[in-house]
Amino acid sequence: MTLQTQLVLQSSLGTSEQPKYGMQLCHLAGLPSDTIYPILARLEQIDWGGQRLVVLRYVG
Repeated sequence: MTLQTQLVLQSSLGTSEQPKYGMQLCHLAGLPSDTIYPILARLEQIDWGGQRLVVLRYVG
């Protein structure tokens, strides 16, 4: 598991039971969105994080 993935998971756990959104995770993990969103997509594919991670897809 990469350091970036560990930072995303650590940031998603935190103290709040509320789901974390991608941009919140960028801020908490100190990583740019082009790093966060691919990690979130991979975690979503393996169903890791359940309701605690929310991936928003942008259409553009």
